Amino acid sequence: MGRQHVRNGELVVRQGKTGAQLTLPIRPELQAILDATPSGDMTFLVTKSCGQYSSNDLGERFRAWCEEAGLCVRLAKSRDKTLKYLELKLNPLSRGGH
Repeated sequence: MGRQHVRNGELVVRQGKTGAQLTLPIRPELQAILDATPSGDMTFLVTKSCGQYSSNDLGERFRAWCEEAGLCVRLAKSRDKTLKYLELKLNPLSRGGH
């Protein structure tokens, strides 16, 4: 996932497992981070040697980042659940609240 997936302030990607297209809004806070963060040509997240993560390596790194952030390790085992958890925490309106 990289800058080539950003269109009109949204991140547009296709899931590898299902082939479903996902369109996610890029909030101003995230855009500021993306603008300030060096990244590879085709990927936002790069390894220490500036290469791309393999799926397995990214999963392991994601788990480590969740542990460092104090998120539940069990939750970190499922990226989808973790991302949903973070979305609910960062965007209370996504729960249908006001």
